[in-house]
Amino acid sequence: MRITNKNISLINFGPVKTIYKISPVERSEGYVLKKILLSGESGGQSYTDYYPEAEMVHDLRSITEDHSIDLVMVTGALNTNVALFAEILKAGKNLRIVNTLKA
Repeated sequence: MRITNKNISLINFGPVKTIYKISPVERSEGYVLKKILLSGESGGQSYTDYYPEAEMVHDLRSITEDHSIDLVMVTGALNTNVALFAEILKAGKNLRIVNTLKA
């Protein structure tokens, strides 16, 4: 069985110590983290240490205009990011929202 890579991008709204880790199952299914956009208090250096192959970007357009990205994962997001979600979906990307914050 041939596995096709699925390029993904990660947008993190979480605190510095929260790093979303792609699971071994996701990696075995061909998910490749291509770009990371950090917002708020996210720890940029921690992400580059954990995902050295991924490009750190500073604006959403770097993700939405990249035709090679299939899936955008948003972590630590609250429901106030509806406009962000709409922009991602309008760009034709699949969206996965992962809430990593604890109440």
